[in-house]
This record gives sequence, structure tokens and C-alpha cells, in this order.
Amino acid sequence: MIHRLWRPIRQYRVAWGFLLPAILGMFLVHFLPLVQLVGISLLDSRRTNLGLGLSAPAVGEGTGILGNYVSILTEKSDPFHLGLVDAVWNTILFTAVVTACSFFLGLLGALLLEKVGRKGFWRTLLVAPWIVPAYVVGLVWGVFWQQDSGVVNQSLHALGFLGEDRSLWPMWLSGPLTRWALILPAIWREWPYALLLFSLGLQTIPRRIYEAAKLDGANGWVRFRKITVPLLIPAGSLVLLHGVVYNAYSFNLPLMMFGAGSGNGGKQGDLLMPTIFRNTFQRWDFGRGAAATVVLMVGMLFLVALWYRVFRSDLEKLR
Repeated sequence: MIHRLWRPIRQYRVAWGFLLPAILGMFLVHFLPLVQLVGISLLDSRRTNLGLGLSAPAVGEGTGILGNYVSILTEKSDPFHLGLVDAVWNTILFTAVVTACSFFLGLLGALLLEKVGRKGFWRTLLVAPWIVPAYVVGLVWGVFWQQDSGVVNQSLHALGFLGEDRSLWPMWLSGPLTRWALILPAIWREWPYALLLFSLGLQTIPRRIYEAAKLDGANGWVRFRKITVPLLIPAGSLVLLHGVVYNAYSFNLPLMMFGAGSGNGGKQGDLLMPTIFRNTFQRWDFGRGAAATVVLMVGMLFLVALWYRVFRSDLEKLR
């Protein structure tokens, strides 16, 4: 077994030599903190034990070594559990809607770009929102959603959809509308990334395939369904992977939009990362915070494994 592993390393020792610094960097930046995170999740790392670091005592008797996990997942009296349940459902909805809308808007935009001239100019212009940092988007849209002076309500009032009584204007940053106040800016920022990937995918499709299909009598819809869609699956799979992972870990956008340094969007708009952040650093409970992070990581690893299983054959065609 060791010989089989050592032989390719010895055969490509020059390539491995160039990769060694990157491997060491990944080990120090990713693997060691990950091990430390799992270790902290098994400790009683509350305020009274913070000075002990990794020497803090294990979780108390009765709950076992996985006590932090049991507490955040099952104990209804645990403040961490109370916020986590709503945050999970909000994050699932947020991730699904933003990813789906970004996917279809990006695909539509890429197809439209193929029909216009000066593609480079329009592509650069449309990709601009994606370049803006997420915390800036959250800060700006937080101002837009203000009830009295926000651009959104002011525009709706100018168009005749809202009356003169400003107390009756929608409150976007609290209540039922909070969820959509968070979703819309996320879509605005994310769909240009999907557009960019789909545009690059369309450029890899040989024009002669479309010409041959057209000569065979295939109309536009048939060409799209039989040629464009299958050949864009690799690009689409990357859009889905990025959308699910990025949106599930969304943090800067809600943190800046809802202010107060907590990113608390209430029952309708609180997401997982802000919830874990608040319960960890405001309650000084790093053990439960680490446990919640590990649970989220395991869930994302499951989704990535499922994604790879579904798109494996299409991705292998790119080799």
C-alpha cells in the first residue's frame, strides 16, 4: 500500500516539489484550524473557561462528550437551539430562492448577450454588482429599505403605490418582509456571477454544431434543448455549487443590512451564520458555537458530495 502511494510521488517528484508549499499552506490554514474547531466543540468553553483554551474541561457529565451537539440540536430550552431552528429554515429558503433566481437570470442574460453586439462592454457592465463587496451591498440596501427615507418606499410612493401616511408604509427590515429584503439584494449581487460562467460556457460551444442542426431543420427551441442545455451542464453545475455554498454561509450581507453588529433579521430573516456568530461571541459560548459550525460543515459536505455524484460524469468530460 505504501509502495503504491510512494511510486507516483517519486515519479512526479518535481511536480510535487512545486506543490509542497501550497500543501503545507493548506495544512496550516485549513486542516489544523479544522481539528481545533472539532476539539473546541467537545469542550465546555464558556466565559468562565475561556482562559484555559484547549485545556478547558470536557462537556459535563450526563450529556456525554457530544453534549454541545445534543444541546443545540435537541434541548428546546437552550438559547442556541431556539435561534437555530428558525435560522435553519430561513437559510434553506434564502439559499434555494437566491440560487435558483441567480441561475435562471444568469442563463437568460448570457443567452441575450449572445444576440447583441459589443458583448465585452455589456458583460463588464452587468458583472459590476458582483464586484461590489457583500458588506457594501448590505450597507447600501439597508439604507434603501428604510421605511421613511428609503429609496424603495420613496419610489413606490412616487409611482402611486403608497399613500401619504408614512406610518403605513412597508417596514422592510422587520416583520414578514424581512426575508425578501434580504433575498432581493442577494440575487442582485449573485446573478452576474452566473451570467459570467454561462457566457464562458456558451463560448466553448462550437458554432458549427448549431449550423449543422439548423441545416437539419432544427428550430431555435430544439437547438437550445438538444445542444445548448446539455453542453452548459458543467457551467450550470458550478453555478449551483457556488450558489448553495456561498449563500448558505452568507454573513456580511445580513450583518451590515440589519445593523447593530449582529445581523439579526428577526424570526423571518435570521440566517445561520449570523445566529452562530451572535450566540458564540455575545454569549461567550465557544463550545456550542464550534459545535454548530461543525454541524453546518457536515451538512455542506453532504450537499457537495451529492452534487459531485449527480454531476460527476459531466465534469469528467472536461478532462
